[in-house]
Amino acid sequence: MDKQLGFIDLKTLFNDYSDKYIIPIYQRNYAWIDIEIQQLLSDLLNTSESDTAYFLGSLVVQKKTDATYEVIDGQQRLTTLFLLNECLRLLLPDVYNGKSFHLRFEHRKASEDILNGLKDLSPQELDASSIDKRLEEKLKEKSENELKERSGLIDGVSIIEKFLRELSQDKQEQLCAFLSLKQKNCAYLLRTELPSHIDKNHYFEKMNARGVQLEAQELLKAKMMDALEKNNAEITLFSLIWDSCADMSRFAVQQLYSKLKSPSEEVFSESGLLKSEMTFDKLAKIYTDSNHKLLQNSADSGESEEADSGNSAHDSKKVERTIKTLFTGDISENTENQVTADENKRNPDEDKGSYQSVINFPNFLLQVLSIYLNKNNTSDENAIHIRLDDKFLLEEFSYAPKVPKRKEKPHFDKPEKVKEFIMHLLKMRCLFDCYVLKMTEKEDKEKWGIWSWKKSAKNNYYSVETFSKEFLKESEKKSIESILQLQSMLHVSFNTQTYKKWLLKVLDFLNNATMLNKDFVKTFKEELEKIAAELFKEQYSDVDDVVQYLQDAQYLNITHYTFHYLDYLIWKAFQKDESSKDLLLEKSKQEDKGSVEKLQNAIKNFTFKHRSSVEHYYPQNPASIPPLDKDEEGEKKLLHSLGNLCLISGYQNGKLYNSSPEEKRREVLLRLEHTKGIDSAKQALMMMYKQWTDEDITDHQEKVLTLLENERKELKK
Repeated sequence: MDKQLGFIDLKTLFNDYSDKYIIPIYQRNYAWIDIEIQQLLSDLLNTSESDTAYFLGSLVVQKKTDATYEVIDGQQRLTTLFLLNECLRLLLPDVYNGKSFHLRFEHRKASEDILNGLKDLSPQELDASSIDKRLEEKLKEKSENELKERSGLIDGVSIIEKFLRELSQDKQEQLCAFLSLKQKNCAYLLRTELPSHIDKNHYFEKMNARGVQLEAQELLKAKMMDALEKNNAEITLFSLIWDSCADMSRFAVQQLYSKLKSPSEEVFSESGLLKSEMTFDKLAKIYTDSNHKLLQNSADSGESEEADSGNSAHDSKKVERTIKTLFTGDISENTENQVTADENKRNPDEDKGSYQSVINFPNFLLQVLSIYLNKNNTSDENAIHIRLDDKFLLEEFSYAPKVPKRKEKPHFDKPEKVKEFIMHLLKMRCLFDCYVLKMTEKEDKEKWGIWSWKKSAKNNYYSVETFSKEFLKESEKKSIESILQLQSMLHVSFNTQTYKKWLLKVLDFLNNATMLNKDFVKTFKEELEKIAAELFKEQYSDVDDVVQYLQDAQYLNITHYTFHYLDYLIWKAFQKDESSKDLLLEKSKQEDKGSVEKLQNAIKNFTFKHRSSVEHYYPQNPASIPPLDKDEEGEKKLLHSLGNLCLISGYQNGKLYNSSPEEKRREVLLRLEHTKGIDSAKQALMMMYKQWTDEDITDHQEKVLTLLENERKELKK
């Protein structure tokens, strides 16, 4: 190969680099969402503050001509960098000097239109609009398929723009300097060029079959196990607990059921929580007594006992998985994660334990560490702050070569500390499993829920709703619905894997809560409402009166979380809260009672999903109605005010963005006829007005701000 490997820093990529990149037609559409995009942006921002370089990942290409490369692997990341470069160029022209680099989509005109439209936009064209809105104006009407194709790119632009706008001026300039200059702490891609004779399908087959490298959490596990090096039984139990907690797609109790080989009621309560009196030493005794397989510590006995099942040789291999064997690469065997024969005989209708977690294991470890280190702190002043980003996993556990100068964190190099932490991890994982929302697929539909892993009469386990509604009072049922809505609202608002402050607050509450208290459901709901309100206040930390600020705030200064929070408050008002509902509907003028009823029912059944596109209900550039009148100062303040805005999906926004309010209402009602839900509770409320005039926009804004103010007063009681 003439040019197989090469490091490309972003300064080179963002300054009219001569090479051209083509995304071939066989590649999928751009599909990164908030989680991936915000993670990449956060990594770049964090690196700009450090003195180290940042490796963005690999870019695998195959040369087509002298300066043109077909992108084989890494197209999502490369496309995101293109969108970032264009957003920086448009938003910060005075401090950013990057130029458009060459990227195009093969045989995808809709995607090509986005890229070319971005390159053709100038900073002067933005005015009071966002980049994605101004871009939409430049694009001609497309078919529905083209709209679906381009919606991912439009959403990506919106997410990046929101991230950049919410940075302080200093942070913006810092990021621009980092990406524009050749510095020691640059960000770079590793470009690998496949020879022309290599078959791409064969490459993909090999790439998917390659072994997985040792990850940070595995190194952390190995280092902790080293503290237990002289006790084979403890190492085996530690590994068993760690592996059970590490799979975030299944309940920890579900996985431990087959491994402990002891009556689970000795370890867990009926609700699936770790018993408060359970310690590592007690659990080790239960495990040893019930299995008769664990090897005796070599200091106590020079020979191993033969286990009843003849499996002691396997246990011996497992305890060899200390740091030494991990670093030599002997990590292939891990049969503790295998399902036993008894589990395979379960009724498939009972075993519904797989779900999608709101966080991955490395980031969950950091959340647990934060709670562990701060369990005895009574004030923020003495708090030990943990960076909730898995890039710093080993560093935060004090196993990295360079630990920042901060309050000393314990090195888990003593058996007592390691045993204490692993039990704390198991406790927190059980609390997480029982009381934090999950997503499952039921009847081919994604569904939020809060489930636990329960034992059946046949000694099998299956998932059930944590809060069984048949035994609850009506007021408690309402609280449970609010618990689910609040958690899903917080998750879709802050959905990156890192820095999940809301989840840390929830886990900290659960760690200190009394689960068997009869008022637990009510207390949990109130705590979540408090967390949601605190995070809303943090969105406008520099503002004395948030409600007054939002009265005059314009489109680009209103955070996405504001719309999610208002959607929750509107949903809450429609759950048989007649006073709040009457307030919201007081002046709505929609005469079609059937439509109003459908919209009200849609609000009652509203669920949160990932939505990232701010919609002007009265369009900025209407196609079939006159533009909204300007105010006395010649500005369209009402058009860009909170009263005229809501948060919906990029697809829906792109499909009807220039349509009249009446046409948009007709489309939403048609969707409801086909049992599809609404994108926004706030939008549904706006659609209950017969028309959508200046007066209606003002009235609606006053109503939702009153709702917000009433919630703040209620929380202060």
